[in-house]
Amino acid sequence: MRHVDLDLQAAARFNAELTVTVVVEQVKKASLVFTQQVVGADGTLHCQARVKAACVDKDAMKAVAIPDSILQAIKAEVS
Repeated sequence: MRHVDLDLQAAARFNAELTVTVVVEQVKKASLVFTQQVVGADGTLHCQARVKAACVDKDAMKAVAIPDSILQAIKAEVS
């Protein structure tokens, strides 16, 4: 993760039925931005987040391009 903005709105109870949605907002060569929401069965918004994730070389710990196969899979889901 490069950056996360998380806004907790309301607590959820143990075993509560929750729906998590993810929407990809932006796809770049080495990063992507997506939003997430957690909503209860009654419509209560429990939390929402905006996440910027970057692809990083595990040895060099530097940003690298997202592998093409993963990038294409993400783009196919977004379209």
